[in-house]
Amino acid sequence: MAKNSKIKQLTQELMESEDTTSAVDLQSVLKEMLKNGVEALLEGELDNALGYPKHDRKTEKANYRNGKNSKSVKTDLGCMDVKIPRDRNSEFEPKLVPKNSSTLSSIEDKVISMYAKEMSTRDISEYIEDLYNIPLSAQSISRLTDKFLPVVQDWQNRPLDAKYHFIYY
Repeated sequence: MAKNSKIKQLTQELMESEDTTSAVDLQSVLKEMLKNGVEALLEGELDNALGYPKHDRKTEKANYRNGKNSKSVKTDLGCMDVKIPRDRNSEFEPKLVPKNSSTLSSIEDKVISMYAKEMSTRDISEYIEDLYNIPLSAQSISRLTDKFLPVVQDWQNRPLDAKYHFIYY
């Protein structure tokens, strides 16, 4: 219970300090918090990949930090620009926002789920834009589902066991 009361108190303080009076104001505050959190997690990922924390002067280093790239990322709260740290040898592969990926949310899962329920790519595109205010073309939906189709085909063509036990009542 102490954790919930602390979160409630922090939320109240944040809303008061940011003069949050509407759902739109709250969403922009949440979006900024998400951006800052994602950037902090990416810095942590780079610390782990390099083997030393930022500003560490004691360690012998084979690879160094080398600035940041800005990337537009789609989230459940809308699009936002995130600064992704990079290393000099270009060996850093972020897990949170992978290279060649522009989503940070469960939007891909939702698109695949809607596609599996036989919604058209145009209907999915309209739904995502209405719900998240993220424009995704029907072609983007097709490319996303094309990545998923080999997994489905592998599952459909998997070897089956000789016997399957089941209970029916």
